[in-house]
Amino acid sequence: MKKFLIGCASFIAIAAGSSIGANAANVTVTDVGFTGASVTVSGSINGNPINKSENSGLITLTTSGGPIIPVFCIDLFHNIGIGSQNPALPYTFGTIVADSSINPAGLGGNPLVAPIPGQIQTLANIGYYDYVHNLGSNDIYAALQGAIWTIEYNTNGNNLTVVGSPTINTLIATYQAYAVAHPAPYSVSLFPGADGQAFGSGQAFSPGVPEPATWAMMLLGFAGLGFAGYRRNQGDRVKLSA
Repeated sequence: MKKFLIGCASFIAIAAGSSIGANAANVTVTDVGFTGASVTVSGSINGNPINKSENSGLITLTTSGGPIIPVFCIDLFHNIGIGSQNPALPYTFGTIVADSSINPAGLGGNPLVAPIPGQIQTLANIGYYDYVHNLGSNDIYAALQGAIWTIEYNTNGNNLTVVGSPTINTLIATYQAYAVAHPAPYSVSLFPGADGQAFGSGQAFSPGVPEPATWAMMLLGFAGLGFAGYRRNQGDRVKLSA
């Protein structure tokens, strides 16, 4: 299977009916997929200039003996292969406490303090909701990821701008404003396993949480506030493995 590499940050949304949760110890990832679009990230992180194109969007992790976990990324500094993973990639659940700007991913970086992790979690939750209810599109997933990066990497003296298509830019601003106004009370991530590098991929991820009825009602109302116009046919999805 042909592999593609994407740079990404650590965010997850757990699939409906999943038994995996914040208290689970480990998962092993056997296949990685992607749905999203290209954006440009620019600015300065840890005093180093950054200006590059990134694949921004939803990442789907197929786990050994478990469900598919849809995730978003919090790590612009390490790559993950798209396609089958052999040997499987080990990941461990933990709490989002840093921006993964120092190797190994998720185990060091600029500290993220409340309400930043909760804002990130809100965006992952929205992505989870859209994935489970088949409401997402390339633009929506790219914008959610872009909003996550924008929130994550504009602390501790860093600055990052994420720019995509006009539609993606509008969605990024809307999602960011919503997350700032509605931070979640939790922040969960998947970090590379015991080797600290996940067999060289070195990516961390952070999950959304299966929604209670209140989340479902809130997000359904949120989705109705003009987002329907941005949703595209599912046939537009980017295929990154063959």
